[in-house]
Amino acid sequence: MQHSFKNWLLKDRGAAYQERIFDQSGSCRRAFEPPGKGIPQLEPRRTMLFYTPAGKWFPCNVFMKRHYQRLIFFCYRWGICHGVSTFIVDYTTPFGLLALETLCRVREMGECFVFLGLQGYALDQRRSYRLRPEPLSELERLYSQCDYRFYDDDLSYAAHKVYPFAGLHCTENGLMAMKFHLSKDLLEAWKG
Repeated sequence: MQHSFKNWLLKDRGAAYQERIFDQSGSCRRAFEPPGKGIPQLEPRRTMLFYTPAGKWFPCNVFMKRHYQRLIFFCYRWGICHGVSTFIVDYTTPFGLLALETLCRVREMGECFVFLGLQGYALDQRRSYRLRPEPLSELERLYSQCDYRFYDDDLSYAAHKVYPFAGLHCTENGLMAMKFHLSKDLLEAWKG
């Protein structure tokens, strides 16, 4: 399965691209990391994560796109008003992909925020909210607009290094504050 996906991905691409993206084992390298930049430090009270939780029965889909775009924009506006400056999208989940598209449009309108991309699943296991998955060229165009992209061969990287350090999680169910990362006075201020 992985080998056929790799061939499909690299169809009509040169050998230099192939060497840059894949090593001998066929797993994705950290090829798109910006050179010379370290991993950004995530501050939980200033970080919001957009993703679809694992095991969601009815994830974001094409029929509910408008509703979820409004939810994403509302959560973005709420976050900006409450001091959130870093937004992370897991673009391998349906809701995260829609958030990536929505926040790219917001950024094109001139808004200024730190925008991070996260690959929570392998690319061949990613899910889309559309009826037909988008081509990888469109995905590359979208996540090239991120300031930094988290990649790792170990798929538990997102679960252990990124998800716990986001103080706010935005999913199809709404916005959730991770209380164990945030002070009580901050939670009280957000409620009011």
